[in-house]
Amino acid sequence: MTGRVELEGQQGEPSMEEALSERTFLKPWQEIVGVLEAAFLEEPTFTVQLGTGGISVRLAFDVDSPETEQIQDALADYSIGAKVGIIMTDSKTKPFLIHEF
Repeated sequence: MTGRVELEGQQGEPSMEEALSERTFLKPWQEIVGVLEAAFLEEPTFTVQLGTGGISVRLAFDVDSPETEQIQDALADYSIGAKVGIIMTDSKTKPFLIHEF
């Protein structure tokens, strides 16, 4: 069973870019589904951006983590604009599952 992703709260008045973009982290067995908008390296993180529910959600991964290598390899199979689901597991060998809708 997967859980729903909760977005990180913001303080103060958000800028236009912040209002349309949220940063979040997945917990084990949570899934996020959206349109793949971007995947980019911005030291010290690798960021995956998905469009979902009228906003862009950014998932950030530490560049040096094994999860980053796995998610980069998995996303290589998908093009920008693909509707994908990313599930965080509790497995040490395969911490994420990615599938296309």
